[in-house]
Amino acid sequence: MIISEYKFGKMKIGEQSFNRDLIILPDRIISSWWRKEGHLLQLEDLEGFLDQMPELIIIGTGKYGMMKIASELIQWLETRKVKSFIGKSDLAIQEYNNLPDKSKTIAAFHLTC
Repeated sequence: MIISEYKFGKMKIGEQSFNRDLIILPDRIISSWWRKEGHLLQLEDLEGFLDQMPELIIIGTGKYGMMKIASELIQWLETRKVKSFIGKSDLAIQEYNNLPDKSKTIAAFHLTC
């Protein structure tokens, strides 16, 4: 999957448009994803997806980087030696699109602030 467009509040993957936060898994897209606490990404917000044991997780923290990442999630990733890229959504999209193989990657994107 290639993310073909991103602007505040909207992402386009192929010909499909999304206007809510989402998670891209190797085999599907989870649209309308939301976190327990809106601008804080916690381990429990990804628990149902991390059981796939990704090699890499890419997190887009929003156009202006307003979504914060809980330290417990960072520690969980480090303990399991899961690589991560965390950055503003524009940069996270570039990182995702440049991957030659996305089969062991999970990408979570905050689309607004």
